[in-house]
Amino acid sequence: MAYRAARLVGRGAAGLRALLELMGMAFDVGTDVQTPIEHAIARARETAWHQADLLIVSDGEFGCRSDTLAQLDEATARHGLRVTGVLVGDRETLGLMEVCDQIHWVRDWRRHADAAEGGDSRGFSPVHSKSLTALHFPNAWSDRSARHRAR
Repeated sequence: MAYRAARLVGRGAAGLRALLELMGMAFDVGTDVQTPIEHAIARARETAWHQADLLIVSDGEFGCRSDTLAQLDEATARHGLRVTGVLVGDRETLGLMEVCDQIHWVRDWRRHADAAEGGDSRGFSPVHSKSLTALHFPNAWSDRSARHRAR
């Protein structure tokens, strides 16, 4: 499976450079995950893509339709699709919590941006808690997102 994925991205140093260049882009628009997730689900149904991993790197500010979430559940149960999220932000977001099996959080992203701009690398964050959603919108949690809720 890794071989097939490497063919799609490109092999060797050139493929890695292309992937890193894409990941380094800043789009400054809303994240549209609906179509990419639907494509991943379609691929996961193919025998060669069973047990595949889907990686989503985002600030988590997105939503996904309920029918797509149901298809995602089916692909996870029947074909072993796993969805991992990398959350780049100061607070939890329901978008990633809805679609991901596990989430890796990069909370100190401001520190890196601050250092790159010649700052002191402290990366001030105006967010006093990573759980703003839980604090201010306790009824916003769905059963799906609650599985990631800090206890």
